[in-house]
Amino acid sequence: MTGAMVASRSSNAWMVVLVLGALVTVGALVLPADLSPVLVAVSGLAFLVFAFRRAASLPPDSRQAWLIVSLAGTLMVCGGIARGVYGSMIGVEEPLPSPADVLSVTGYALVVVGQVVLIRRRSPMPDYDAWIDATVATSAIGLALWALLLSPYFNHAVAPLDERLLNAGYFMLTLTLLVTTIRLAIGSGHRPPSYYLFAACVAMFFATDFFGTLAYAQGWSKNVLTILTPPVYALFCAALYHPSVVRLTDPPVESEPQLSFRRLLMLAGALMMPPVVLVYELT
Repeated sequence: MTGAMVASRSSNAWMVVLVLGALVTVGALVLPADLSPVLVAVSGLAFLVFAFRRAASLPPDSRQAWLIVSLAGTLMVCGGIARGVYGSMIGVEEPLPSPADVLSVTGYALVVVGQVVLIRRRSPMPDYDAWIDATVATSAIGLALWALLLSPYFNHAVAPLDERLLNAGYFMLTLTLLVTTIRLAIGSGHRPPSYYLFAACVAMFFATDFFGTLAYAQGWSKNVLTILTPPVYALFCAALYHPSVVRLTDPPVESEPQLSFRRLLMLAGALMMPPVVLVYELT
């Protein structure tokens, strides 16, 4: 009976993590602006401590990728804390650039590395077609974001040059991460519940990154980043604690590559993006 109760608690841990993430998000929304970042930073570190513990207990085939991504998340949280401390020292809210960018950029790079490791575990055989598809789709998305939203900011002489250059670097890192994310999404391999929890985590991460760039570009309040950040870490921790996480690296069933409807739709949308952007700019 005791063993069954322990197994039940273990299998439900991911739901507890999601509930905690929702509570932290609500707390960040209702707390005063000076306390919300503290709550988000402390809870982010707490989620990552549990993520490290869970990742270290996984089988060797699953462990490496999750440890790398957990380290990446830790560096990003520490980077956010360092940026806040540095900003309070110089009297600037969310300074960019700052020494914290070393931690943040390293964190971005490690997320890419972690996803590449996960891709290799899920698809041992090279799939160059999937990489090409991911690159084409990312190029189209990047073109649309640049032309419709980011180009006015990067061409705006009022914004400091070092800030614009660093944001351009972050934009390129985001596109690199988008390539590996799309490759992970369209590649072979099992798709258990843990896969979709991790996919939701990555989607929230992109939303946070996108709104963060827009906040700098448009002069918006950075409070939206505080609210969007807790779900990223909660979903990541939930993906790790879901019992199906070990199936993510199971060898896929061998099959001939097929041009599925989803893949065809993605490529069609990517090919249609440049003329749509051109028409928008001309009008």
